[in-house]
Amino acid sequence: MFILDGFRNSRFWIWYLRGGMAIIEQGIFSGSNFILNVLLARWLSPSDYGVFALGFAVYLFVSGFHNAMILEPMSIFAASKYPDRLDVYFSSQFAFHFIVTAILGILVIIVSFALNYWQFGEFLFSQALLGVGMFLPMTLLMWIVRRSYYLLKRPSSALFATVVYSVCLLAGAFLLQSHVKSLFWWFALMGIASFVGSLAMLFDRIGRLDFGRLPEWKPILMDQWFFGRWIALATVFYSIGSQIQIFLAASLLGFEAAGAFRALQNLLLPMVQILTAIGTLSLSSLTFKFGKGDYKGMSQKSLQVAGVLIVIALVYELILWQESEWIVALLYNGKYSEFTWLIPLVGLVPLIQALQIRYSLVLRALQEPKFYLADKLFAAVCGGVTAYFFIVNWGISGAIINLVLIDGIALAVYWWLFRRWFVRYLID
Repeated sequence: MFILDGFRNSRFWIWYLRGGMAIIEQGIFSGSNFILNVLLARWLSPSDYGVFALGFAVYLFVSGFHNAMILEPMSIFAASKYPDRLDVYFSSQFAFHFIVTAILGILVIIVSFALNYWQFGEFLFSQALLGVGMFLPMTLLMWIVRRSYYLLKRPSSALFATVVYSVCLLAGAFLLQSHVKSLFWWFALMGIASFVGSLAMLFDRIGRLDFGRLPEWKPILMDQWFFGRWIALATVFYSIGSQIQIFLAASLLGFEAAGAFRALQNLLLPMVQILTAIGTLSLSSLTFKFGKGDYKGMSQKSLQVAGVLIVIALVYELILWQESEWIVALLYNGKYSEFTWLIPLVGLVPLIQALQIRYSLVLRALQEPKFYLADKLFAAVCGGVTAYFFIVNWGISGAIINLVLIDGIALAVYWWLFRRWFVRYLID
């Protein structure tokens, strides 16, 4: 009993408890988004779902700038530079969030009106972009709320917000199913559900936020800018490497092909979100160790995290390999069954990303923004050069092979930068 009590009070027990909570939270968050995508793939025609997939790809692109300017700097600086001033720090981030998302949303809305005015592409696509742009501040608010609670090492609070979001999202989806034909309302639903989920937890911290100490915000936002601008540039390269496939599939093969590609990508969501959850939870610990000069601790912690995630990703890949036909029949009700053989290949993507995690966590904790640019530059070159050739010659399978190739190259880049930038700390 004494040993059990000691284990429960140990740091290992606390870390695994938080890690388990983070997995549950990310599972519910990614699961609700996964279910929404599956439902739309079932309810919409392959062509309409392909248009939705293009709109969602645009959403992912602009959210990359939000991640670059806010979420990623938060993960680095909150624990390392502002551990005693988190109320002021988080206040600045929420203010910055609305500024950044308002600018991004207006730009997307302008593109939507331009496409509609010049009748370029499908009218449904301009509708989808209008929904993305109008509700972007609400949709991404959920991301900053969740990240804040992860950095406070309170994944249980993020879990509550995510449950509220998921209930609103899925209940709204069934309400909209038979009444809505416009893709605009599906992006509106994502934004409204995110806002309600965020509001549920913002009240928990709103009294602790300090919006009155504006003079302290300038150095914080300057830190964000000088660090985030590199990641913002990397976002452009990343989009070329990871999003170009769906646009090429739509332009070269048709909207139906884009929908099929997105349907296969949906199978990545649960595992990728688990990787994100554990990585985010672990990153603040690694940045703290780096600030204290505990380089061996960084190496050991990153190795432990990577080992757990590799095992989980391997199990996930084996499930996809063995049950691919059953998975397609269950999720898509017979749609996209001709692409069943590609599912095990899709499962290689999260497995490679799990192999990357040890190197990427350490490199992010080093606070070297050049890392993000180097990584995404290689992805852009590889993706941009090979994606067109692969898709023209091999269709949807070529797009999937291109994704696997990009992650494989990223793994090699991570390993090389890890050896170049971090190993010297262990030697010294």
